[in-house]
Amino acid sequence: MVDERSILEQLQALGNELRSRLDSIDRRLEALEQAGVPAPQLPEVGAGVANGHAQLDPAAPLRTVEVTIAPLHDVSRVRVVEAAFNAIDGVESTSLHTLTGDSAQLEVKAREGVSLIGGLRQTLRVAFDVSESDATSFTMELAHPGAEPQGGVAAPQP
Repeated sequence: MVDERSILEQLQALGNELRSRLDSIDRRLEALEQAGVPAPQLPEVGAGVANGHAQLDPAAPLRTVEVTIAPLHDVSRVRVVEAAFNAIDGVESTSLHTLTGDSAQLEVKAREGVSLIGGLRQTLRVAFDVSESDATSFTMELAHPGAEPQGGVAAPQP
């Protein structure tokens, strides 16, 4: 059961952090205005910005990236990863290509210039590490619940 009080405290902390950042931006803008530096013009919504994000060029070519999830401890996580890819702006499709043993291969079609790994860091709610990365493929390992980290920055030091 999710502790509602904990969620409320986390939301309040996030709200406080957001207010603090906005206050900091306001102070910097005031300082710039007092110094005689004109404030930058914000783009209009009709000029390529929607929901606060720059829109990708729909004419940008598609690229295909092969993503391997290995080891795969829980097959249900494949759907979670697919949904996370599909939530990234500029991803056209994600499909399971093969599922063998303890790994899965996904085929992700995305517009040029879309950062898939950066996008996953925002949309995937499961911790992961990336290895063997290049422009056309990468391998990712999802965190295994209850297992101790076996390397990287989260691993216990001897």
